This record gives sequence, C-alpha cells and structure tokens, in this order.
Amino acid sequence: YRLLKTCLLHISPGSCIPLDTIIALIFASILTSHLCFRLPYTRATIHEVQRVLNLIAFVVHCALEDCNFEGYDIPKGTVFLANMEDAMTDPKLWKNPDEFDPNNFLDDNGKYVKNGAFVPFGIGKRQCVGEALARMEVFVFLSSLFQKFTFTLVGEEVPPGNLYTFNAPVEFNAVAHVRPHL
Repeated sequence: YRLLKTCLLHISPGSCIPLDTIIALIFASILTSHLCFRLPYTRATIHEVQRVLNLIAFVVHCALEDCNFEGYDIPKGTVFLANMEDAMTDPKLWKNPDEFDPNNFLDDNGKYVKNGAFVPFGIGKRQCVGEALARMEVFVFLSSLFQKFTFTLVGEEVPPGNLYTFNAPVEFNAVAHVRPHL
C-alpha cells in the first residue's frame, strides 16, 4: 500500500518517464520480471520509490559471541542498531539523496547501476528470504498498472518537503485513467 502511494506521488502524466519505456510497457502483451532488465528506467524508478520510502529505519542485531571489530572489543549480547535511513540518504552514496530521482540508479548512458547502499530487504544472514519474489512481484504489479493506466492527483497539490510522515506518504487522492491503446 505504501509502495503504491509513494509511486503515485512521484509518477504522474507530467513526469519525464522515457517514451521508450512507456512504449515497451504498452506493447508488451505479458509483463514478466525478466522485462525489468530491458527497462532500466522503470527498474530505477521502482528502486528509487523503495529508497525514498524506506519502510525500515533501523534494523536490530545482536552479537552472538565476543568479537573485535576495527579495534573495538564487542562483548557477546551487545545490541546493534543499523541505521537504514542514513544509508539510503548518504550524500556520499547517492547523486541526489534528498530528492526523488531515478537517476540515483542510472549511469550517464541510462543503464541501471546497482548501488551497494540500497538494501531495502536487509543484508547478510538476516536478509529477507522473500527478496527475489518481492522484487519480481513489485516490478510486475507496478509495471502492469502503468502499462494500463495513467494517474492524476485530485484536489490540493502536495506541498514539496511534506511528502512523508513516519516513512509513509501523506494522505492524497488519485484517479486512474485507462490508458488508450496506441
């Protein structure tokens, strides 16, 4: 629900989604997850929605045994908080960390670039076991929506800078319009 709302806030008829992406989506009779590799802007847009939304601000871990990390002794049972919010907005890691910008995931030639700081499903042993399935489902679901519909916001415009409260988009209304076949 939050993913869709965030997507609708940032993707509208006035957005600059490349024409080849829209055409590819319209003419693809059946959307599959394999299409994401041929649609780098769509893939980058979905990942940017996940980066901006960042559902989990902190991840809790616990040391299972005494260890040493970079000269620091860490006793067994020490609780760690991984700051996911910081990783998703670090200016050293992102081109435009404070804006919605799919170019955070694209190189100068428009090719998708993986960013190691993008870990919406966690990392390591405690990583979400359903990550591959979730990525496929999100791509097919959102691509199918934008293949068949255009969306417009209804009512007052959402003021910039006030898009999110507690990692959830502010309330707004949108209308889906059936996309005419070309």
